[in-house]
Amino acid sequence: MAGKSMLITLPDFDDATSYLVQWSKPVIDAANDKSVRVVSLRKRR
Repeated sequence: MAGKSMLITLPDFDDATSYLVQWSKPVIDAANDKSVRVVSLRKRR
C-alpha cells in the first residue's frame, strides 16, 4: 500500500495569497507530523 501524500500550491503574488501561504504552514507541519509526504509547488515572485 502506498503512503499518503498531499500536493499543495503556495502562490505568493500579493498580500492575500501571502496570508494564505502563512496560514497553510501549520497544516503542512501537521501533515509532516502524521507522516504524510507533502509535495510543495511554490512560485517565486
